[in-house]
Amino acid sequence: RVPSGADVELFVHDALVQFSDSWGIAFDQILIEAGAFDPTGQYNAELWAAMAGLPCPATVDYMFADAEAWDNLPATLGVLPVVKVQPVVLLGPMPEIDVLRNLLIELSTILTSSNPGQKMQQFIQQNIQQHRLRKWLRRWIAVVSQVYSSTRLRPPAWPIDAVRLRFEGNPTAPAVTPTPEPNAVFEGIQFTYGISLTQSLTFTRKPAVPPTENTPFWEVVPELVEVTFSGYIHSESAYQPGIFFYPVAEFGPDPQYGQVFINTQQLLQARPVYVPEGIPILPARPPFNNAAPQILQAHLQYLTFANGSGVRFLTQYSQVAELVNNFKLLYVFQGLTNDGRTYIAAVFPVASAILPASGEFVAADMEEFVASYPTYLDITRQQLNAQPVFNFTPSLADLDALFRSMRVNE
Repeated sequence: RVPSGADVELFVHDALVQFSDSWGIAFDQILIEAGAFDPTGQYNAELWAAMAGLPCPATVDYMFADAEAWDNLPATLGVLPVVKVQPVVLLGPMPEIDVLRNLLIELSTILTSSNPGQKMQQFIQQNIQQHRLRKWLRRWIAVVSQVYSSTRLRPPAWPIDAVRLRFEGNPTAPAVTPTPEPNAVFEGIQFTYGISLTQSLTFTRKPAVPPTENTPFWEVVPELVEVTFSGYIHSESAYQPGIFFYPVAEFGPDPQYGQVFINTQQLLQARPVYVPEGIPILPARPPFNNAAPQILQAHLQYLTFANGSGVRFLTQYSQVAELVNNFKLLYVFQGLTNDGRTYIAAVFPVASAILPASGEFVAADMEEFVASYPTYLDITRQQLNAQPVFNFTPSLADLDALFRSMRVNE
């Protein structure tokens, strides 16, 4: 049963993984029925995404009652390129949407050429020789026959004895859960944290450190409140977890703090889904003060709390080409209260089962690894994005819940 207010994608994906691990070896095929909780198809995109990354082969089957339902389907195709599974009526050697896109590109090139008539004749002759036109026709017949229940090329029926896994519930109903009392309170700051995250925490008000001739620039800080953690769940890390509350009025003209404040303010207004140039953050101490670049940005999401909002993402800082690893992977949160008076910054070490414990390795060809490093980082970012929030230590959901429960200086 899908709980009220549940994240459909995460709940269904985790349920399928658990069922596959427990019972998958006993069955050849499992038919998943979602019509009981999604009769209108409003959760199609979430169900497609839930089928991606399963530990077994998966396809998505749809039955269309009329031609109008099929005609309206292309409106949803925008979500499909990020999902590795697609409805069977769109499957083939290449998804139909890609076939159409490639065909339009070829025709556009012909029409804009210096001699479109000759190019078109060559295009037709070439495709006849390669049997492309015949293949397109066969695929069109296959698609239409599946949609309109033709007796030709009908998709294979499910076996009578196939196991059926049925999802029920009403995820649109608001979840009725009691709001937990804040268990972290200090001078107008309050939030709730779980024992699965840490054993205890401590608030400390730290005085400002003014600039002097002998003070490193990263130790020059305005007055702030710092939260430190004892018994944090992921201790095998290069960093210590911490939350920092800065009074924005104390930033003044300081370029280090003032610019981060402006960047975060603009980021929370624009809410881009990806910031390839990296996101400047506080605290302004190595490596977070540009002493090393952010080599990765994954699971970027915007969160709101009682009187403010922020952005969280996973990242790693490094000055060399090294593996993304659990010793350096960080959950970062940067936020502002709605009145713009308080800046909230946080860093939490996190770990993922798909990453190595450290970045140390010996490459057979280091030059080749360095040359392909951007590709490696992009693939790793995609792999991390594909991981459910509960597959990290600590769970990203637990960290998100901490910041969503926050209230500052009211």
